[in-house]
Amino acid sequence: MMDKAWWRGGFAGGFSLAICGLLRAGDLEWRSSVPLPDPIGVAAPFAGVSGEALLVAGGAHFPGKPPWEGGTKVWTDTVWVLDRPDGRWVRGGRLPDPRAYGVSLTRKGRVLCLGGGDRRGPVAEVIALQWDGRRIRVQRGSDVPEALPVPLALAAGALDAAGVAYVACGTSEPGEVRASRSEEHTSELQSRQYLVCRLLLE
Repeated sequence: MMDKAWWRGGFAGGFSLAICGLLRAGDLEWRSSVPLPDPIGVAAPFAGVSGEALLVAGGAHFPGKPPWEGGTKVWTDTVWVLDRPDGRWVRGGRLPDPRAYGVSLTRKGRVLCLGGGDRRGPVAEVIALQWDGRRIRVQRGSDVPEALPVPLALAAGALDAAGVAYVACGTSEPGEVRASRSEEHTSELQSRQYLVCRLLLE
């Protein structure tokens, strides 16, 4: 049986500010794991646990040269799978489209990928990834929660014990410079406007 405490505290905790905010420093034990096979890695992928394996999906990087040298950003669609802390990464499948900068939530054996974006801009779609021990199953449409109310990238998210997802902040515009604004779904906090939506994840 996999050491689930390692996944939750050591790795999954790194992807959830909500979890980290509730834990004391002494509750986490950080250890180096197996690096992704991609030599330059990826920024802002979706990540979570399914089928007792860690999934890292999508993300963006600059494979040619770094941005400060005029490099071009590339969005990826690979779903990497690590089935145990001392194992090796395998390509488990692909996302429907290259995507990064979304919200990842693990719920009932699935990794839910909310929003995010690609070279064209933010998206509202919600998809789910499930590892069956051999390959990634991608679920869309009626098999997943409804789409976000607006296209949204660079957002923050958390999941409560009742299965309600909270998604806040982010941008609905192409690029990475402006925070989101919404007439219907905003609340004021420290003179900033935040988009907040609630999704019941069954």
